[in-house]
Amino acid sequence: MIKKIAFVAVAAAALLMCLPVSAKPKRDKKAEKFEKEVAAIVNDQEIVGANVILLRDNDIVLSKSYGVSNLKKGTEMTTSHIFRLGAVVRPFAVVATMQLVEQGKISLTGDISDYLGFKVRNPRYPDLPITIKMLLTNTSTIGEPKEFLSIEYMNPDKNPDAANIFRPTGKPGVAYFATGRNALILAAIVEKVTGQRYDEYLKANVFEPLELEGAIFDPGKTDRTLLTAGYNWSQDKNDYLVNVANIYKNHDWSDYEIGEDTFKLAGTPGLGMSTNDLARFVATMMNGGVCPFNQARILSAASVQEILRLQVHKKRSGMFFGTNSTDVEGYTVYLSTGVTYGLSTMFAFNLEDNIAVIASCTGGKNPEAPKGRNTFNRDVRKAFVTVYAN
Repeated sequence: MIKKIAFVAVAAAALLMCLPVSAKPKRDKKAEKFEKEVAAIVNDQEIVGANVILLRDNDIVLSKSYGVSNLKKGTEMTTSHIFRLGAVVRPFAVVATMQLVEQGKISLTGDISDYLGFKVRNPRYPDLPITIKMLLTNTSTIGEPKEFLSIEYMNPDKNPDAANIFRPTGKPGVAYFATGRNALILAAIVEKVTGQRYDEYLKANVFEPLELEGAIFDPGKTDRTLLTAGYNWSQDKNDYLVNVANIYKNHDWSDYEIGEDTFKLAGTPGLGMSTNDLARFVATMMNGGVCPFNQARILSAASVQEILRLQVHKKRSGMFFGTNSTDVEGYTVYLSTGVTYGLSTMFAFNLEDNIAVIASCTGGKNPEAPKGRNTFNRDVRKAFVTVYAN
């Protein structure tokens, strides 16, 4: 068993290179209390490595790294290390889609069949179009059959079992089911509409404007020393199982077909990003679509408001941005969490206080968590809400 990892304090200088804010982090008692809560989570769950960034009014309140990014190499963790985002990649599909909505190239009420080039219908509601907005709000009734690994699978002209993509119950536009398939279909539609590969579209229209230098799909095009390893705890082996090969495989896109191979590109493990860069993206969404650090605009304020607006009330969800008001009554945070191959990533923010937490970890040991995972994302969010709502 690995001993509890003592956290390693990292100066905020690394983040300051990315976020041009005040030269010295603004400290307050709540930040200090939150820092202690995070340190306790890291130690209690025996987290291998983690980052936490706290932003308030576009200033760094806290930037801290703990442990290592790779057990074998013993590399000290930094906020510049790259994590696969898991489900946190989904908000980027929303941003890309809403950019095209603003340009009049996509309609929220548009039938996705018109963009994909083949008819898509829930067999129980054959006259009801599946719309872009249904994908954005997880109300498309599309499910996650294990065979559903490509756009081609949902094309009835190529697959006689295409109707199996839909869940057995629920009406489109009403029934909620959160699935990454909705975001992947949106990514394919972005490719169909723009003629660009999805990663290239995001690079030109999101990553470069926001100066997200650590955002990658293909690890072959980045400094591999910045890639974090993922770890799941094995009760049987009484040790961590390392995940590296599956997370950072090099890709060959020479025969990539726009709008058809999107699942291969944007599916698991998907987009990788540093905690620094994710913080910059979160700050942009909190600032109405304008990056507060270089004034680049990626969305209109109206589009951001629509993205965050509560769309599915029973599930407290906007467009792939969840909300949570159960930790402390009346204190609402917008959030996204992701887990993949042992890596955990999350962000949560409150607009009234203009404060956000962005955190990531490489895996830990927690008996409460299923399948050797950890509860890092949940516990950091709870600590954030508990400290700043009171």
